[in-house]
Amino acid sequence: MRILVVGADTVTGRHLIKYILESGHQARAILHNSVQAAYFQTLGVESFHLSEKPKMKELVNAAKDVEAICLIGSFLRTEKEPYIRIDEMIRYLELFNYVGVKRFVHMSTFESRKFLWNTQPAIFRSTIIENYYIDRWLKTSNVDFTILHPGTLIDQQGTGFVTISEHEINNRHIPREDVAKAMLMCLENDATIGKEFKITSGKTTIAEALTFYNK
Repeated sequence: MRILVVGADTVTGRHLIKYILESGHQARAILHNSVQAAYFQTLGVESFHLSEKPKMKELVNAAKDVEAICLIGSFLRTEKEPYIRIDEMIRYLELFNYVGVKRFVHMSTFESRKFLWNTQPAIFRSTIIENYYIDRWLKTSNVDFTILHPGTLIDQQGTGFVTISEHEINNRHIPREDVAKAMLMCLENDATIGKEFKITSGKTTIAEALTFYNK
C-alpha cells in the first residue's frame, strides 16, 4: 500500500513512517519544515514541503497514485487566522479526494465536539476547532475514514496496550508511538472504515482492541 503521511515531521508522524516501512508498505511524506527533508531522504521516503503557499501541482504530485492518507492533527502550521487555516485544510482534503484518494485516517484531538469547545483550555481551543472541521469533512464526504481521538500524548516508549472506546472514557495519557501503530493497523483493517473512537493507554493489545470491529 502506498501511504501519504501529512505531518510526517511530527513525532507521531516519524513513528508512523517507521511502522509503514517496517510493514512493507510504501510511504510519502508531507512536511511542515523542509529542514527535515534530508532525514526522510535517508529513509528512501519522498517528501513534499507544505509551505505557506503550496502550489496545487505539488500537492497533486504528493497524492498521485496514493492509496491512503494519514493526517496528523490539524496539519497546517502557519500564523494565519484559524478560519483561514480551516478553509485551506478543507481545500487540500478536497484536492486529495479529487485526485482519487478515498481512504483517510485522522489523528484528531481527544475532544473535538462542538458543544464542548468552551469547556476546553483556551490555549488548545483553536487546534480543537480545526480538528472538528477536519472530522466533519471526513464524515460528510464520500471517503472511507477512520478517526482516532487519542488521550494526552507523551513521548515515552510505546507499550502496545491501549483502551479503545466509541463512548466516554477518561482522558489518560498514551505514547505517540502507540497512536502511530494504531493508525497503521486501522489502515490495514477495513472493519475500522467509518469508525471514530477514543484511544488511551490500557491493558489490551492494539490488535486485540481493534478486533472489536471485525465482529
